[in-house]
Amino acid sequence: MSIDLQSIIFNKFKILFEVYGFELIESKKWDAFDNAEVKIKSNDFYLIFVRDRGIISVELASIQKPDKFYELDFIKELIENQAVNEDISFVQLIEFFINNYEKISELFLPDRIAKTEFKLKELKQEWIKKKYPDI
Repeated sequence: MSIDLQSIIFNKFKILFEVYGFELIESKKWDAFDNAEVKIKSNDFYLIFVRDRGIISVELASIQKPDKFYELDFIKELIENQAVNEDISFVQLIEFFINNYEKISELFLPDRIAKTEFKLKELKQEWIKKKYPDI
């Protein structure tokens, strides 16, 4: 039996709760493959951690558009102008998020969110074309 995803997040990333004001919104766990989902919220963002067959991914949504989530990998690519690294761990993604909180916040300001969403959609489409060129 693996460690509970919620416990991992609360123990490893206390800074999200203590400094950035995140709070737990929802935590789910399924027996199949030890899958789990944890959703947290701050005044600026929602973060969703998903463990699917042992792999943990992180997605972000702005408070302005709470139903539109983006993979943190592509936000990292947008800011750093480097291709998505599929081997990056969720710990590294959260460290990136913490270290770039202000830059990420700026991308999701009301006057910039449409442009950010457009760029993120383009990045994902490019990634899909590279990963699956025969589609």
